[in-house]
Amino acid sequence: MKRLALLLSMLGLVCCSTGTNDELAGGPGSETTNGVVAMVNGSPASYAGVALRKVNFKVDELVPENAIVQPDNYANEDGNFTLEYDSAGTFRLTVVHGGSAFTKVVSGSEMANMDTVVLEPTGSVAGSVNVPKGSGFVWVGVHGMDVMVKSDSAGQFSLPQLPSTDSLDIYFVRNDKESVFNSVGVKPEAYQTTIVEVEGDIPEGMSQFVALVDGKPAMYAMMSMRPVDFRVEKASIENAAIVADYFADVSGKVLFDLPDSGDVRLTVVQSGYAFSKILSAEEVAELDTVELTAMSNIQSKVTLSTNAKHAWVGVTGLDVLVKTDKSGKFSLPLLPAGDTLELYMATASFDSVYVTEKILLDPGVTEFYSPVKVLSDFEEDSLTGAWYFSADKIGSSITYGGKTISGKSNDAAYPSLSVTVPNAKDSVRGGVFYGKYSMFPDDNAWVLVGTMFGDSSWNFSELDSISFRIKGKGQVRVTLERWDTISEMFGSAEKAASGWMDMSASKWTKFVIKPTDLCYTAQDVPNCASSWESIKSHVQQMHVFVRGGSEFYLDDIRLYGALF
Repeated sequence: MKRLALLLSMLGLVCCSTGTNDELAGGPGSETTNGVVAMVNGSPASYAGVALRKVNFKVDELVPENAIVQPDNYANEDGNFTLEYDSAGTFRLTVVHGGSAFTKVVSGSEMANMDTVVLEPTGSVAGSVNVPKGSGFVWVGVHGMDVMVKSDSAGQFSLPQLPSTDSLDIYFVRNDKESVFNSVGVKPEAYQTTIVEVEGDIPEGMSQFVALVDGKPAMYAMMSMRPVDFRVEKASIENAAIVADYFADVSGKVLFDLPDSGDVRLTVVQSGYAFSKILSAEEVAELDTVELTAMSNIQSKVTLSTNAKHAWVGVTGLDVLVKTDKSGKFSLPLLPAGDTLELYMATASFDSVYVTEKILLDPGVTEFYSPVKVLSDFEEDSLTGAWYFSADKIGSSITYGGKTISGKSNDAAYPSLSVTVPNAKDSVRGGVFYGKYSMFPDDNAWVLVGTMFGDSSWNFSELDSISFRIKGKGQVRVTLERWDTISEMFGSAEKAASGWMDMSASKWTKFVIKPTDLCYTAQDVPNCASSWESIKSHVQQMHVFVRGGSEFYLDDIRLYGALF
């Protein structure tokens, strides 16, 4: 048998420069093997790389190194090599040849009697480890070898090529302190990836849970925690429900920093499945598992102001933000189901939120959501904001909450100021509007309660209907208008009105007004072909007129298909 002398006579003096000196293989009482043949697939492993390390060897320079070892010497063409070693020591012998390797922990006496080593195909090891707080990531190495890799911020790592002939001790080094804080034993399998999960104490201030989908680990799921009132700060399209702060490992385990206090929205997402819920800090700390369900989609619309080109739509507590088209239509893809979500709509300039809407999604559906705006349910203690009531100048009057408005005293037909007066209470419906009125005996007489839709006009092109409940003697009609003192002066004020409808004095009646019902441009003058078309894109007011009686109750005014 041919034998190749060592390229360097003393292995203990030339072992890889990244090792610490007291972990090298040589030392006092060194001996030389009689010669060892490395074999692979029944043939000599020509020029195989050979390294001998003490069993507790670890690299002392934290730099990436994918090679199993940096060889100290090489076998000859016949696979023959010799080694010098400390006869009293215990070592890890590693021989590498292409995609095959041999490794074993051997004593001095075993080294003296060794004549052949058989190399086997390598395997890989992947897994995760708890990243100590403040470390950012960890270094991962193998005792007795030179390989060294970095984990990601979630502690996930991969050692791409390791010998499959012996059990190995993988160690973990803190990036911030360069100290070993954990280790795990593993026996790689040839041609396979062995998954390891390193158990250990959860760092202070952190917690963990397991994310599941259909009872199986949600591998590499993404997680975020946001304040319950969180809304994105920048007008930038983000179709994903969350931008991840944390990632689950291969077993679905998520390690994360605990919130200090208060409530948060915790969301976990993986490949079309999600869990999202508002939890207290205490509830978050007690989480053991979370079960993800199929995500859902929303297709809907928002009412834009007349001059707006688009609006922004997001979900409070999530990172998603989409842009509407010019008609206000939008799609929110892949949202968590099973918990009430609050949608918010912001102006095109993203400087103010002008409407919010709560919605509960069923798992795995596309919700073609028709928005509903409760204009007023009159449950507040008083009627405030842009609400007002008024009467004509020829002598009618309306009284609400003890305050009387006489048309003769008005400077204009519609007052410019809103009023704050107490609401009435109804035994059936709770808080309601209640008014008394008297009508001048003239066909042009009127009284009304109304509201402004804001400082500018609003586009109601997508309006589906208006509904309200009313009770009283006489008749009622509804109008949508574009009116101000200037348009009144020049005769350019616009109106789309319903016909007169009979009220009931004994029971509440629900009326639903469709755009096709708004046929009147002036009192009792029908013009269905153009009345709604002329005003629908720039509505400023809604008015409820009454006549033919002396009192009425009004409640629960809703707009369907339009939000503003």
